[in-house]
Amino acid sequence: MKRAKAPQSNDSGKSPSEEIDTSPSKRPRKVTAQEGAERKLRKLLMTDVDFLVEPQSEYALRTELKEEGGVTESALREALAAFLNRGSLESTGQGIRRPRLEVPDVIVRFQERLSFEKIAIMRRHAVNPSMRAGASGALVGIAAQQAKLAASNDLDDRVQWFCLSVEFHSSLLRHAGIGELVTDLQNLMWRIRFAARFPLEDAQTRESVAKDHMRIAKELLTVDDWDRYWSMHKNEHIKKPLGRALKQLFSIDDVEPYWAMTLELAGEQS
Repeated sequence: MKRAKAPQSNDSGKSPSEEIDTSPSKRPRKVTAQEGAERKLRKLLMTDVDFLVEPQSEYALRTELKEEGGVTESALREALAAFLNRGSLESTGQGIRRPRLEVPDVIVRFQERLSFEKIAIMRRHAVNPSMRAGASGALVGIAAQQAKLAASNDLDDRVQWFCLSVEFHSSLLRHAGIGELVTDLQNLMWRIRFAARFPLEDAQTRESVAKDHMRIAKELLTVDDWDRYWSMHKNEHIKKPLGRALKQLFSIDDVEPYWAMTLELAGEQS
């Protein structure tokens, strides 16, 4: 039986998310065929939590998605290869599926994220005020774009809202001068998302996270107590997603023992 098509955008014109450009230059850039196919695949994985839970042959998957229109088979082949290479999908003897994680995998992934973002926060503490202002401005811009999408029911906007969350945390690393870790962080966040089959965030969650991102971005300019700032950041942006992943994947309600393991692996204090 064929998978039901994902609901389409409720606006016949351009979705506000299509106008968002988080690149430093802000100049519009033509989307390549592969990027278009990746966007289609990403949207399906985010809006249909049952999509690719069970393995499907690559040929059947390409054929099905091609029949829905908007992408070529070659672009789909490239997009699938990219997702497999990043760990956003897995290849098995039966076909392609979402990644599957056990509890230790989740702990390690969040320990890696904790380590990446601590390096970024501490390096920002060391930079001069003018550099810190530039970094803060970039984060404020991303948080403002998230806030614009927070109340939207449009599927494209809700997908784009999370893409901006990934960009927010990527920017923490990029503007701290550790851009070499950005791809690792992005792959980690998407792998957890697709494995856990998180439903799209509701409006209340999107608004709350956007406000928190804005607060964190602005505090970069004025904060003196960097230990307190880091403690707030890791609890809001790493511990909470860890708890959500454990709940979604394994029906674990008490995050504390697993958070303690994560901190210990990262050499952190609770």
